[in-house]
Amino acid sequence: MSPETYPLLPYIIVRDQDESFKSTIQGDLMDWMDSYALKHKGNNRSNVNGYQSPDNFWTEPSFDKYLSYMEDRIDAMVESYKEHDMVIYNNDYRISNMWFNINYNGCYNGQHSHPGCPLAGVLWVDIPDNSGNFTFHHHDGHSLSELQHTTWGFEPEGGLMMLFPGSFAHNVDENRSNEPRYSIAFNLYDKY
Repeated sequence: MSPETYPLLPYIIVRDQDESFKSTIQGDLMDWMDSYALKHKGNNRSNVNGYQSPDNFWTEPSFDKYLSYMEDRIDAMVESYKEHDMVIYNNDYRISNMWFNINYNGCYNGQHSHPGCPLAGVLWVDIPDNSGNFTFHHHDGHSLSELQHTTWGFEPEGGLMMLFPGSFAHNVDENRSNEPRYSIAFNLYDKY
């Protein structure tokens, strides 16, 4: 007889890297975000310093071509999520809200989750070297920290999109580079 070790009830996430992102859409999208940020007052939710757009920016007609790009990727990722053998979610979804962050030197996103949101996601638009890791935090980290790892951090790159349960706490470390870090986050709710 030998012991069997296995993970039980893990969080399910989906990652998708668009290898053509940097050569096709990245620069134009960053210019659009910069232009929007100059004209619209930002929010201050999870973002500490930096710029966080209103969460309805994506309804601007000038964002339509980027929204179409994102919707195609989100659709594929939701389908991939539903195919995992541990997932029971089979609902149609809608984008509830979307916002973008421009984090300059010294700016970051504090630890937070997206309450009531079944699925959340992020598209990393431009991630300069040393501009901060993205870290997930286990909801019971205070109890488990002496038994196992309770955080998982990584340095994303431009064109990476990730989908994860909205209840999964996460943060983005301080940008220590001299270049801004660009990302777009979104929440998915059940379609009514």
